[in-house]
Amino acid sequence: MSRNNFPRAFGNAFGNLYIWTFAAVIFAGVGHPWAALTKMDMERAKFSVGAGSMAYLAQQSPSTGLALDTRLEYPLNPNLAVEGAATTAFSQSVRGESETIPLLLDGSVKVRPVRSDKVDLYAAAGLGYGAYLGTQRLEDGATFGIPLSVGAEWQRKNLGFAPRFTYRPVFGDQLGTSQSDADSWTAVLDVQLPFL
Repeated sequence: MSRNNFPRAFGNAFGNLYIWTFAAVIFAGVGHPWAALTKMDMERAKFSVGAGSMAYLAQQSPSTGLALDTRLEYPLNPNLAVEGAATTAFSQSVRGESETIPLLLDGSVKVRPVRSDKVDLYAAAGLGYGAYLGTQRLEDGATFGIPLSVGAEWQRKNLGFAPRFTYRPVFGDQLGTSQSDADSWTAVLDVQLPFL
């Protein structure tokens, strides 16, 4: 993808994130689209920031590097939530002359099958967009990914901690020599705070 097309691809990322998150809300039974928007109480939402590592699965891929993420979660009920996330990382390019910095935007449905007074276990799956920026060039401006996550949450009053592991198969990338060079895993520790 050329540099000239990147602004359009970047704009499409936010559109995709909104569409899939909103679709998940409707699918979960919140109701009519306008009713879904008016019923949302953002005081129930949780904001989180985290740090950890990202590694690519293919040999001809960027190296393992520091990962940073931020998330906004809205609960539909105690066991089901929707979330939007932005993740980036810093690693050596497969070509060796620059850093590779991904921008990953995802919308997911999050399920908590195991709940207790101290720790909740969860799984999440969704759809997302990814752009891979090099410090010297745009390496790939438009990819499609499926983030699959598992983790745990420990909540105490208004502060929470949530280790999270995500496997993210990616489609349509051009980072290396094959179509699977951007497939990755990410392990982060998120700190959760009230959104409002």
